[in-house]
Amino acid sequence: MLYQSHNSVGKLYFECKRYNHFEWVTHMHKHLELIYVREGETVIRTGNKEERIRAGEFAMILSHQVHAYYTPEHSVVDVIIFSVDQVPMVAQQVKDKVSDVTRFVCRKSVESFAASELFIPEQVPCLFFRKAALYAVCQEYLEQVTLQAIQANKNDDLLQQILEYISDHFRENITLTQIAEELGYEPHYLSRAFHNQIKTHFSRFVNWYRVEMATDLLQHTDLSMSEIAFRSGFQSIRNFNRVYAEHTGNPPAKDATRMLGRHQRERAERAAANKKKKETPQEEPQE
Repeated sequence: MLYQSHNSVGKLYFECKRYNHFEWVTHMHKHLELIYVREGETVIRTGNKEERIRAGEFAMILSHQVHAYYTPEHSVVDVIIFSVDQVPMVAQQVKDKVSDVTRFVCRKSVESFAASELFIPEQVPCLFFRKAALYAVCQEYLEQVTLQAIQANKNDDLLQQILEYISDHFRENITLTQIAEELGYEPHYLSRAFHNQIKTHFSRFVNWYRVEMATDLLQHTDLSMSEIAFRSGFQSIRNFNRVYAEHTGNPPAKDATRMLGRHQRERAERAAANKKKKETPQEEPQE
């Protein structure tokens, strides 16, 4: 399964990022995904349906919902990934459900509250304000959509098999013909089914997945650039640098430096908090 594992684990998980010209090929994860378009517009694809989300509008992606994004011309989009345990009352309503639409709008008061307390890239807001803002936005969403129980779909099952194969073999030189032989389908049929669901070329999709793996390793390990390239399925540093820059707009070395700086700030903040905690005198228990 093409599964964003880093967006699927962790309690009280919250991450906000801002993207220019927002695009992601088809993927899924366990945590909920909330987007807010600040400028321009972006298009969300879920299954065979497309929705345009314009400036000032929101969209919600539910757990394990297959989705993709592309920008026709220009967009600035804030994306929040959050675990459902932060809004347990919402969790009860969306469990094993899918909505008929992803797009919704918020009242100006809720939009302003969310913009100030939630959509703050590279920061984790105060827990109580965060929960309050998430509940307010989720309430707006639930009032405007119709939720339905998830139903099995033959094409979704085939897509899942293809994604699982990519996830298991992305470090190899894989082709759609090879997957068709493994799964027992005619290559032409599998190619047509893949393109109808994913809306992009197979090789581009596999490279996107490899870039996702590389990004995760850049964020969470101290591996060398060459080791990250090979673990992500690239056969050379040159190819890794080219493909990574094509998909993210930055060379991997630049992103590695930015992520290192953020990690250093986070470590310094944790160290300062621990030092302050140790220096704070403890009250003596009263007899």
